[in-house]
Amino acid sequence: MKLKPIVASMLVLVSGPVLAAASDNANTQAQLDAMKANVAKLQAIVEQNQPGGFTQDGWWNRITLSGLTYIDAIASNKTPALSSATTNRLVTNLDSFGGASGGATTISVTTANLFVDATVSDYTKAHLDFAYNSYPINQTHQYQVAQPLLNEGYVILGNFNKYPYYLMAGVENVQFGEYDVYPMVYSFTQLLSQTKANAATAGFVDCGTGFNAAIFGFQGIPGQASKVTGITPHHLNNYGAKVGLKNSYDNWGYNIDVDYLNNMADVNYVQTTGGSNLNLGGPVYQSTTVTGSLAANGYHNRVGGIAVDADLFGGPFDAKLRYVQTLERFSNLDVQYYKNSTLQTFGAEPWAAGLDLGYSFLTMQHQSRVGLSYQQSGEAAGVGAFGIPQYRYEGQYMVNISRFTDLGFDLYYDSDYAGNQLGTTAFGNHHNATTGLIRLGVKFA
Repeated sequence: MKLKPIVASMLVLVSGPVLAAASDNANTQAQLDAMKANVAKLQAIVEQNQPGGFTQDGWWNRITLSGLTYIDAIASNKTPALSSATTNRLVTNLDSFGGASGGATTISVTTANLFVDATVSDYTKAHLDFAYNSYPINQTHQYQVAQPLLNEGYVILGNFNKYPYYLMAGVENVQFGEYDVYPMVYSFTQLLSQTKANAATAGFVDCGTGFNAAIFGFQGIPGQASKVTGITPHHLNNYGAKVGLKNSYDNWGYNIDVDYLNNMADVNYVQTTGGSNLNLGGPVYQSTTVTGSLAANGYHNRVGGIAVDADLFGGPFDAKLRYVQTLERFSNLDVQYYKNSTLQTFGAEPWAAGLDLGYSFLTMQHQSRVGLSYQQSGEAAGVGAFGIPQYRYEGQYMVNISRFTDLGFDLYYDSDYAGNQLGTTAFGNHHNATTGLIRLGVKFA
């Protein structure tokens, strides 16, 4: 019984320093928390009105970086130079074949892209594409569409493991036509279909049958009646739809798409129609800056269009068929149409078609492909700032020389419309141009 006071005294003596240490730790943590709060307050003041980021553990498992670079060397038998025809069609000697044949060569960084893809959750994904293009623009290869700094930036909502539906919104190439966004040479059908816009797309994909469909809408360029008031209205005034069937099996596959666009004036290349004062030292297809173009002045009447795409591959062989057609005529104030050297009171009803046949094989144990294509257009001489040729014959050869590194060769022969059809020559003759291209392409991830 006498031991109890002694034990109690020892417990008091031992617990004193422990309680003091716990108190000191609590004070230290409180001071750290206060310091963090003060730093956060100061940081918020400094970064006022500035967008900030946030970090999460394991972000490297959800965010991926990749990129590509295409460097082109181009030679043509025509010298590039701007000239204005009496029809107010702005042409280049290379692309519309109306000038001297001194020849031209250039080297261009056609594009350099950094892609950022994020899997935010099972239902949310984001994509960014930052693009760089050569400046000045490649002066011997005008049939192209300049890419802005933010080439693409969109969010996709959907989970195909559970539901066949998706929603995509942002800066995107709407689902009208099918094409390679970074081709060695832009095809006629791509010039009549590629449409980049701030858009929203709702779609459906059945993985079992391959059936897919989508509808999309975006704010297009305003009509002429709105532009003349001096006030540019902002409305979601263009829309379209797509239905398709796509399947692949062990050694063969196919794809068929039919697309509709309510207003063809919003196609990127069509927007430049009627443009003047183009600066070859800059990206001429930033169409909102082209004086006198449809994008600058607005359109007079709305013209719908359809695109039909079919792909078939079996073993080493592949075939691609592309067709784009306006469903009615443009106003003659938007896209002119000449017949027998006479400007018609109605506008053009342009169309374009292309057939590409390819064969894949090994070159010294490196995967390669050779392709031949034929393209044709109708009533398209006045489409775009530089028009579209009437015929094209093209050959391509691509070889993978090492991991993620490709070397490509392209040779194409263009024939212009006759002078009595808004071409650059008179008496029904067709001028032509032959252009060769070598591309070095590097991808990384």
